[in-house]
Amino acid sequence: MSRAALLLLLLPLTLTACDDAAKDDEGGADTAGADGADGADGADGADGVDGADGADGGPPDADGDGTPDADDCAPDDPAISPTAAEDCGGEVDEDCDGAVDCDDTDCAAEPACAMPTLTELFPTWNVYLAPTDITLIGSGFSAPGLRVEVGGADCPVTAVSDTEAVCTLPPGSTWGRYDVIVGNARGERTTLADAFTHLAPMYAADGRAGTAGNLYAIDPRSGAVETVAALEVGFTGLAFDPNGKLFGVQSTEYGDEALGSSGLYTVDPIGGAVSRIGDLVEDLGDGSVTNHDSIPDITFIGSQLYGWTEDSDQMVLIDTATGAVTDPGSDYLSSYGSGLASAADGTLIALPSAYSPAYLLDPATGLSTEASPALTIPEGLEWESGGAAVFANGDLYKLSGSTDSEGLSSTGALYTLDLTTGTFSATPVSTLPFYVDALAAPLP
Repeated sequence: MSRAALLLLLLPLTLTACDDAAKDDEGGADTAGADGADGADGADGADGVDGADGADGGPPDADGDGTPDADDCAPDDPAISPTAAEDCGGEVDEDCDGAVDCDDTDCAAEPACAMPTLTELFPTWNVYLAPTDITLIGSGFSAPGLRVEVGGADCPVTAVSDTEAVCTLPPGSTWGRYDVIVGNARGERTTLADAFTHLAPMYAADGRAGTAGNLYAIDPRSGAVETVAALEVGFTGLAFDPNGKLFGVQSTEYGDEALGSSGLYTVDPIGGAVSRIGDLVEDLGDGSVTNHDSIPDITFIGSQLYGWTEDSDQMVLIDTATGAVTDPGSDYLSSYGSGLASAADGTLIALPSAYSPAYLLDPATGLSTEASPALTIPEGLEWESGGAAVFANGDLYKLSGSTDSEGLSSTGALYTLDLTTGTFSATPVSTLPFYVDALAAPLP
């Protein structure tokens, strides 16, 4: 066959092959179209190989927050993802780190998430029979779930800011000194140790015959008497100031001077520890002094401490910083060991420990007016072993002493006294231990 004839035979085959190759290059339906079934139009089949979104070839992100569904703790919520900021009060784990709100370290600087601190509180005491509003000062109080405890008792919070909170402490069941604890919902707690004191409604102490006996707590509702602690000093007078601080006077005329010279003391109403302030000494203004060693009772009106002295049978003023005694020019009264009591309205009353009348005293001058009607002493009631008196919850209480067949002081008793009638209660509120002479009640 000639060369020319051979070329004519091969020409159709060559044209067919070239035509097929051109179709491949153009991405026709024969090849690439089949592979790109997921593509939108078959023309861009290569883009649709991976998938579900078909947008840029990345992994699925159903909520469009930029975090793949596989890495998103809330794939259907665009506000929650590992790249979101934690809302420290939203009660939701917005940033997917497993910690919610203040438990998240991202919230450590938020005031509402700070660990609570407690620096001070007021008041620092109450009489345990009554509810009390306590104001607490510190920080971190606006954290969720703020809780306050006083001696293990819940003190429900009634008002709060980040630096100040108020809680209402319900009545307690006994006297004592207690920790105050502030905590939050995360279980973080701060403690102010021995910061709050429950005082008993009334206290008494031994004093006469040189007795360094005990401090007693009295519940006048039931008449119950408890021993608080042993005392190093025998006291003839006790009194609380407006801040709940207990003072006592020791008068050596009534007993053994081995217990020390007469003086003014502070007394811990919970533990019984005593601290001497100074001697009960009066400067007479002429270079001489007199020691008042026979002060049977004391009482406060406001911050001023008053005493009754049997050295001259008159009212005196006592400096609580030094124990110094001042005579304001008081009347001289034959009271035979008077009790001294002050009412909430500032009335000052001198009450006898024998058969003398009661007197109303002017706190500024000590001038006296005999109370009317006269006191009616219950038959058989003796007063020689004690004369202390005190107002508590509006009632006037008076200590008495009874004697045995040999005329010796044996027991004491606590009575109420109605000044409008001059009569004592028919039966004692409490029976008290031997030689109890001092009586005090926290001021309202």
